[in-house]
Amino acid sequence: MTIEERVEKLEQALTAAKWRSRWLFIACLLLILIYYKKPAWFMSAIRSDEVIRAQSFAVIDQHGHDRALLFWNEAGTGLDLRDESGKLRAAMEVGKEGAGLSLLDENEKIRAKVCVDKGDTGLTFLDENGKTRAALAVEKDEVGLSLLDENEKIRAKVCVNKIETGMDLHDKKGKLGAKLNVSEDGSALGLSDKNGKPGTQLAVDENGPALGLTDENGRLRARLGMVEDGPSLDMADKNGSGRIALLVLKSGPRLTLLDDDGKSRASLLVDKEGPTLNMADKHGHVGVEVTLGKDAQPYLLNDYRHGTGTVDDVQWLPKSEPQPKSLAIPAE
Repeated sequence: MTIEERVEKLEQALTAAKWRSRWLFIACLLLILIYYKKPAWFMSAIRSDEVIRAQSFAVIDQHGHDRALLFWNEAGTGLDLRDESGKLRAAMEVGKEGAGLSLLDENEKIRAKVCVDKGDTGLTFLDENGKTRAALAVEKDEVGLSLLDENEKIRAKVCVNKIETGMDLHDKKGKLGAKLNVSEDGSALGLSDKNGKPGTQLAVDENGPALGLTDENGRLRARLGMVEDGPSLDMADKNGSGRIALLVLKSGPRLTLLDDDGKSRASLLVDKEGPTLNMADKHGHVGVEVTLGKDAQPYLLNDYRHGTGTVDDVQWLPKSEPQPKSLAIPAE
């Protein structure tokens, strides 16, 4: 290598060193300006204790597209996550009222939401049209699940609280169709008519099972249940007053007919001795009592014309005479 070539190479090296010194000086100057001036584009970023502090932070993919954004504003702190197409698919927010998480579909429509505020937690599912279709709520004293149709009307609801567990089923008009309750006292199932009024109720409690039928006005008209050791059937008039009572006891069945004042006017009892028929006046006084004894003879034990009657007043029909189909007492 000639002397000229060495000189030329040395000049190139000196020139390169000068440029490196200049770039280093510019970089140091920029860092000093950034540290002391904190320009807006830097978003107040400061590196301290291995933590990057900023009002917002963005994560980009290999193409330079935003995929995640962590930010803060006066409303609170948020986190947005986007897919490869740049569409928002998940959003989290933490504000003064609580925290929330939203999950979105490919059309950026919210399909699921979770929120926690003031001790209550809620989970909501939405369809492609943005209509709420299912909602789960966890409150202080109750947990509830609601299922809604395409018109956002509640069709089914399940609730659990300290007292009972219940489930309600509604028709497309939102009217109650069925109601199920379970508590410490027992279980009950109620069925309503097309107008949402109670029609049938099946209950099981400490007294046993019972089935009740109501009319269009909600009055109980018939009840099938258990009394003591046997079943019972009670039927009422349109005013709700009991008119017919049928009992099947250990001693035998008994049918009682009552007037509109609730007084027994006729009863039919069958026991091991045989059947007995009682008929009373409007005051409830038994006027006629007919029984069929062990010897298959019908006995008239009481005559309305002679007051209450006694055993001495017993009349009987001889076995040789034809048995009457009905017993009529002629008026005086």
